[in-house]
Amino acid sequence: MNPDRRSKIAAHLKAGTPHAQIQQEVPASAGEIAAVADTEGIAKAAARPTSPAEIDPTLVRALSALNDAASSHSTKARRLAERTRRGLLELLQLQETEKQIARAQQEVTALKRKLSAAEAKLRRAKTSTGPTTAAAPSAVIRSWAKEKGMDVGDGGVLPKRVVQAWHQAHPDTTAPRQAV
Repeated sequence: MNPDRRSKIAAHLKAGTPHAQIQQEVPASAGEIAAVADTEGIAKAAARPTSPAEIDPTLVRALSALNDAASSHSTKARRLAERTRRGLLELLQLQETEKQIARAQQEVTALKRKLSAAEAKLRRAKTSTGPTTAAAPSAVIRSWAKEKGMDVGDGGVLPKRVVQAWHQAHPDTTAPRQAV
């Protein structure tokens, strides 16, 4: 498993994201999720349900009241319970939307970093003089030119036409400095 997927799974587990949601978003198998949880030392935390002692007692009473009101004989209580449920569902949706926005912002930030690195690489490539290659010694060019039937002296500066012909025949080699 690549490190990026592993870190995404670990982040979801640490945030308390349900395994089914992790499987859809990363995507990852249940076995991969369990393995990451185990190796990250969060297996117990990821599998541990919240104990009743950790739940706010006011919240427990409110949920009980909401449940009771939904089946109440009072129309006012049922309507209030329904509005409250809709409000809670809307709150959950807003929370999920905020999580999606945060994930998208993280992704954009990561992609901007990659783009910036790629742009820097492109700038370096555009401004570099290209790969350095060894200059061909004049003697090698003279020998080649004579083999090709060109008129070349035994010494001195090589004629430009000879150096150009050498370049066309050997594009991966630079010309000697004296001929440039």
